[in-house]
Parts: sequence; C-alpha cells; structure tokens
Amino acid sequence: DGTLAALPLYAAALQALTCLDENGCLLSEREREERLVRERVDYSPRYDVQRLADGEIDIFFGPPPSQRQLDDLRARGLTPDVRPVAREALVFFVHKDNPARSLSSEQLRRIYTGEIVNWQEVGDRDERILPFQHAAEDENQLALEQLILRGAAAAAPLREDYLPSPYSDKPSVRVARYRKRTGALGFGLRWYLDKWFPDGDIRLLAVDGVKPTDATLRDGSYPLCLPLCLISCRPLDEDSRAFRDWLLGPEGRDLIRRAGYLPWEDKNGGESSSDTENHEDKEDAR
Repeated sequence: DGTLAALPLYAAALQALTCLDENGCLLSEREREERLVRERVDYSPRYDVQRLADGEIDIFFGPPPSQRQLDDLRARGLTPDVRPVAREALVFFVHKDNPARSLSSEQLRRIYTGEIVNWQEVGDRDERILPFQHAAEDENQLALEQLILRGAAAAAPLREDYLPSPYSDKPSVRVARYRKRTGALGFGLRWYLDKWFPDGDIRLLAVDGVKPTDATLRDGSYPLCLPLCLISCRPLDEDSRAFRDWLLGPEGRDLIRRAGYLPWEDKNGGESSSDTENHEDKEDAR
C-alpha cells in the first residue's frame, strides 16, 4: 500500500517482480496475468498507515510519516523502519499571469499561518493572496506541515460548498480545491503537477532563490526536498526483505529512474523524466 504520489514506483516494482518465475526465468504473458490477478496494489488518498499498523500489509510507500504517526506506531509497541528510496519535493505555484517568481521559506510560513495576506507584502502587486490548502492527513498537507509550518498552526483553509453525490439536495463543505485565479497560491508534491495541470498554465516559484529541478533536487540545493520512503513496522519475512533489499540496490534504482523518479542514493543522475522540469521548460519557452 502507499500514497498516490508513490503509486507508479511500487506498481512498477510489482510489475518487474511478477515477470519472473522462482528461477529468474521470464514468464509468459498468460502466466504474468495469472500471477497479477493474485497480487494487489492499493493506494491511499490520505496518508494513512493504519493498515500497516494493523498488520494488513507489510510495506507502505510514501513521504516520511509525521512525528505523531511515528509516536502512534511506537505506542502500539511497533518499531517503525523508514528507508528513503526516491527523491520528491514540495513545490509552490501561482497562476501564469501572477508576476511572482520567488518566495522565501519564512514568507511561505507566514502566508500559511495567516500573517501575510497580500502579495504586496512580499514585493508584488496589491492583490489578496488566496493560499489554497489540502485536506487534513493529505500527503501534500503533511508535507507543508513538516517542511514549512514546522510546528506552527496553519490558518483556517479556504472552503467551498459541494454536492457529495448527484442525488444530494444539500451541499456539504470541504477544503477548497485550487482555483486558477491570479491571486492564488498552491502547493503539492511535484509528482502531481502534470496530473493537476496538463496544460501547464501555472508558474513554479523558486524557494529561497532556488528553483525545483532535477538538478537542484539531486544536489540538495532546493530547500524543500523530501524522500519517498519504504516503511515497515514489523519484522519482514524473507520475501519482503528480499524485495526491500532489491529495491534499494542497483536494479531497484534503475527501476526507480524508469518509473520517473530520482533514486534517493543517485549521485550522478542517470535518466530524467521530471514533471517539474517539464513545467520549467514550458515556462522558459514563454
């Protein structure tokens, strides 16, 4: 199981492992399909390690658990084992017509705690900042809490009415989704960018003067890097240990690159298919 941002990674790992038999020989297409029917890959729309804690799964993939989640696991007598496997980053973006180019980590913290409310306060035009957030326990929101807020309380999020189903006659209220307005400020893990914005109509912001690119993630100069991790909390059986060690080894790192990520231990890059750099290329072209 794991978060949506890590799904291509562990789905690719499962596909790679199910194409070989016990002797390392390539299976036929029919044999692979039969084996895949018996396997299951899940993802969680929220960052939820409950199934891991309950012993329903052996391994969970996602950003590092919060301190509260680690404490909850330890309170149950479990020993969290968190191993970085790939590089991710929390990125911030604005509407393409917003002139903003860069914000500091401190400015972002003050925006999301409600201390800064106008773009003019950070050197841009006189316009209200619309700081969109995500639902509690969403992996993007947890990344904001860990990397930007660092213990500070977020301001109340923008909210919107919605109909839970086509048959509902009474709207419910939820955390507002990002809207393409000139005053909007959004954020998320970079894997999501092309999924949320296939037309590329946003501008990525530099943070502390550094743009989020494969190069700055790889050398660590982008300040909001974080790992995607392989997480367990019980002793793994032989097969699960072999899978973990394989994914952390050279073959696993090659698969991570082919799945579109940067391996955590990658020092010389290899291939790159970064969603972030695609957006940067579009921005440079403009």
